[in-house]
Amino acid sequence: MNDIRVYEVKIFDRSGKLKKVVSQKALIKRSDEKFKEGFSPLRNYKSKNTKNIN
Repeated sequence: MNDIRVYEVKIFDRSGKLKKVVSQKALIKRSDEKFKEGFSPLRNYKSKNTKNIN
């Protein structure tokens, strides 16, 4: 089952006050845009053991 559920995200500051709420609609829109761009979370991943040869 590939049932993906998206919930709103609440962002708090260090003192514990609610700073911002990101709605489900905004999160779905953002993920759709990233999918269209071909976003891959591992695209820019570099291993800690990788060294630049230049």
